[in-house]
Amino acid sequence: MPSALLLRQSRKNMDSDPYHQLFVQHGISASSIPVLQFDFVNVQQLAQLLETPGNWTGLVLTSQHSVEALAMAVEKCSDCNVIAHWKGKHVFVVGEATKKIAESRLGLACQGESCGNAKSLARFIINEMEELPATDEAKPLLFPCSSSRQESLPTMLTNAGVGLECIAAYETRQHVEVTSSLHTFHENHGVPDYIVFFSPSGVSYTLETLKRLNFIPYTKCVAIGASTAEALQSEGVVCSTAQSPTPEGALQACLQMT
Repeated sequence: MPSALLLRQSRKNMDSDPYHQLFVQHGISASSIPVLQFDFVNVQQLAQLLETPGNWTGLVLTSQHSVEALAMAVEKCSDCNVIAHWKGKHVFVVGEATKKIAESRLGLACQGESCGNAKSLARFIINEMEELPATDEAKPLLFPCSSSRQESLPTMLTNAGVGLECIAAYETRQHVEVTSSLHTFHENHGVPDYIVFFSPSGVSYTLETLKRLNFIPYTKCVAIGASTAEALQSEGVVCSTAQSPTPEGALQACLQMT
């Protein structure tokens, strides 16, 4: 059976992990290795911003971690019902997974989930903001994001005249066990048929080890998102790019390289 190495954090119950389920259904064994660790920062500052809902048009949430940061900040707010004041506002998200956690954790109605990356979401936001009443146009969007965020979305919105307030809500760093986990995978499974990269940081934290283990260039590489593909290509790695940040997108990109 072909095998795939997914550079991501899987669910604790592997049987319920959507990536593992879908790959196995299509005859590909799947293993996941967490590459990133996340530390939440500026929680109190984010809480203070959330307590002024009248100052904002809405939220931009580009990852599940931004939703988790938002949920932590809500718990710090003096108004225990503060999130209710945000439910009538625009909440723009990247990906179905981000939408689902925003809905389940915070009860927020989201839009833009079909956008597969930050650039696509920026274009979606610009189009939506053009339809706003003049009284709302001057109010910015609040963007809790990674301290190492990509600048494409803020730049595109700023150039289009859309107000955006960025606050670093979490920091991304290399998982302490990623190198040893890659070596253990190699010892137990050899070289996989596919490797799926989920972020530019994932590329930078793993590529050197993957090359030493001779995974590269003998493995077919798949990138989730254009920025991840650019990170791989800048290192001379040929890859296929998933059309969406979903299990289906990752699978189809793998099958295209068969």
